[in-house]
Amino acid sequence: MRRWLFFTLLAVPLLGLALRFTPISHAEERPVPVVSTPDLPAGSLRIITDHPDQPPRTLPLRHTSVEADVAGNVSAVTVRQEFVNPATDPIEAVYVFPLPEDAAVHAMEMHIDDRVIKGTVRTRDEARRTYETARANGQRTSLLEQERPNIFTQSVANIPPGASITIELRYVHALVPDDGQYTFVYPMVVGPRYIPGARIGQQGTGWSSDTDRVPDASRVTPPVLPPGERSGHDIELTVRLDAGLPIDQLRALAHAVDVERGTDTRATIRIRPSDRVPNKDFVLRWRTPTRAITPTLLAHRVEGDGHFLLLIQPPATPPEDTIIPKELIFIVDTSGSMSGHPLAKVQAAMRYALDHLHPNDTFTILSFQHTTDWFSERPVPATREHIARAQQYINGLAARGGTEMLRATQAALRLPESNDRRVRIVSLMSDGYVGNEREILTQVATDLGNTRLFPFGVGSSVNRHLITALAQVGRGHATVITLQEPEDAAVQHFYDRLAQPMLTNIQIDWGGLAVHATTPDPLPDLFAGQLVAVTGKYTHGGSGTIRVRGMLRGASTEFPLSVTLPESESAHDAIPTIWARSRVEAISNNYRATETEQQDQITALGLTYNIATAYTSFVAVDTTPASAPGQLPRTVPVPVLIPDGVSHDGIFGQMQFGLSAGIAAPQADTKRGRMHGAREESLAPVAALSPDAAAPSSPNTQPVSSRARIIALVIAGITACVLLARMIRSRLRPHP
Repeated sequence: MRRWLFFTLLAVPLLGLALRFTPISHAEERPVPVVSTPDLPAGSLRIITDHPDQPPRTLPLRHTSVEADVAGNVSAVTVRQEFVNPATDPIEAVYVFPLPEDAAVHAMEMHIDDRVIKGTVRTRDEARRTYETARANGQRTSLLEQERPNIFTQSVANIPPGASITIELRYVHALVPDDGQYTFVYPMVVGPRYIPGARIGQQGTGWSSDTDRVPDASRVTPPVLPPGERSGHDIELTVRLDAGLPIDQLRALAHAVDVERGTDTRATIRIRPSDRVPNKDFVLRWRTPTRAITPTLLAHRVEGDGHFLLLIQPPATPPEDTIIPKELIFIVDTSGSMSGHPLAKVQAAMRYALDHLHPNDTFTILSFQHTTDWFSERPVPATREHIARAQQYINGLAARGGTEMLRATQAALRLPESNDRRVRIVSLMSDGYVGNEREILTQVATDLGNTRLFPFGVGSSVNRHLITALAQVGRGHATVITLQEPEDAAVQHFYDRLAQPMLTNIQIDWGGLAVHATTPDPLPDLFAGQLVAVTGKYTHGGSGTIRVRGMLRGASTEFPLSVTLPESESAHDAIPTIWARSRVEAISNNYRATETEQQDQITALGLTYNIATAYTSFVAVDTTPASAPGQLPRTVPVPVLIPDGVSHDGIFGQMQFGLSAGIAAPQADTKRGRMHGAREESLAPVAALSPDAAAPSSPNTQPVSSRARIIALVIAGITACVLLARMIRSRLRPHP
């Protein structure tokens, strides 16, 4: 009897412990509504918590303001980040934040009271050394580093107690309409990335360790606030739109906005104060009247080489009478980050896609998380029976585990091709929350063959860099579906585009104009009505007729365009910067070049054109020390919110977060997990400022690792089996 009691007392707490720390993996068990965090005070430093027993804590980022001036096809944006130190000793704030994937950051300033200290561009290593030296000398200093084309790190050191420092960034990028529709996007939060690979160290302040497959993982995984806690940091955004033509169908997809219409070609758009929580992308769309196909050319030349931006659109071509049969492979992301509304959105989009397959098409579906699962290992005809079975397959999907996108794209692209001359189309639906983007893109470029890849980004804060780059490498077209817009229209647009003839093998004969260094190179294939933005340099002005040549429906074709490159033009001074950023992208997308070759070319562009790149950074130093030399400031990473509509449990599981009241410096020795599906799932505490900064986090708030959960489950299972066997044996034993 005593032994039974012992095993019972051992099994129950172990089983309870195992169940408590087992992540929720089924999306249907915890539906996540698409709502913004309410009742946040504007520009608050405090962490708003649902736990009344926790002491108040503060964070250094108080407010972000964004002002965008959109003129025709060019957007110029100013971002101001206000950092404040409410503590009693100097701090260093580290903020990992997103920008558009094509943003050309060309200026950084540090504002201290009424003084402005302009940042300078240096090589990444030199800028880091300058920053660290100033940091150690007690000087106020700031450093802007690019981690990905759409992820940046802002570090601000030696913020004195009670003082504030505002960092101002300026960037430009081109807006290219898609089927007559313009889209302006300002991303607000870096979604949590899945990090594959073995740990190799820790260089950043993120929740993940660096790995052999993502060597900078700790720099792209900012701390995430746990459920029940929200940052008081808010964002103010204004867009001044001058379309040059009457504006039609102006709308913000995910935010409540106020719109002031000056004329029919101008409008000012502001986010309402009630919707300033930075947890989803700001997406603004509008249309202008269709006009005759004439090239739009913007040029700038003061001295030396001029730079230009040319929008080219092939003439509209009627669809073919005979529909070309297609082989469609749908890849569906069912990893933990898709839990809740994102997966529901994907399922709805897939149901529409299946219902609208052509009878001559064949199809299959590949779902993936940390493993892959085929609906059918070979494409099947689009019969009613197969479509009905596929609908059941889609409806039964649940989100769990890691985002092994590399494994999924390899499986789809390496599937043996059919012998019936079908056009193979691979459609990927995902939020793109991975850290090994380059590994995936390199593999796609290697395995693509004759396949075309059409990625769909689904969610409130999609990794647009990966989605766009997949389309570029895959010779397809990228589509982003926000959680607030209907998915049917996006999928139908995908099918309509596939029905259009495509202009391939495009080349431009510049007709004697002194043009060189054009991007993109090579030019992408274009569907009828699709535009491409061509940037380049020219040595002197002139007029001429250029000819765009390519293959259409198996035959050679060309169309002429009249172009004038001005000898002198002081307007459009953003064009050289846009060209340089486009050139950097072209070099980065050459996955056959060595990293050394890419680094040398990109570094030269960054230094010459004064832009932030992966190898050039902005640094600013105040010559007046703010604290005693040698007194290193406390490092405080700025935590971010989970993206709107995304399940925290779906990504991190039911893990317990200790909110550290201390500094972030010791975090380099803290074990951090690498998100859903990784070997270790424990997470580092979120750093914050509190009155007792040196107090360590309570040991009972630390997470239990996946290994501990497995051990607990095994012990509990063995104990329960032994207990059950003894009970059965006791029942069967004859009694005297």
